[in-house]
Amino acid sequence: MLSSLDSFPYTGATTIVDALEANLPIVTLTGETLREDLSAGMLRACELNHCIVRSIDAYLERARLLANHPELLLVTLLAV
Repeated sequence: MLSSLDSFPYTGATTIVDALEANLPIVTLTGETLREDLSAGMLRACELNHCIVRSIDAYLERARLLANHPELLLVTLLAV
């Protein structure tokens, strides 16, 4: 099973849309500027707040967690 990691600091709207259309869980790192918060805003609109992290350490930890525990991917996919 796959997951998607959003780019940073320039988050990608297309990245989010493509991942959601493919039913892939995605992790994004939010920031303070519009470009850094675009993906997080889209995920908030979809009520996917659990896919948004606020620090680089949390971003890496969430990515490792999803990579090492594929069963969590299913939970995230069911939320989408």
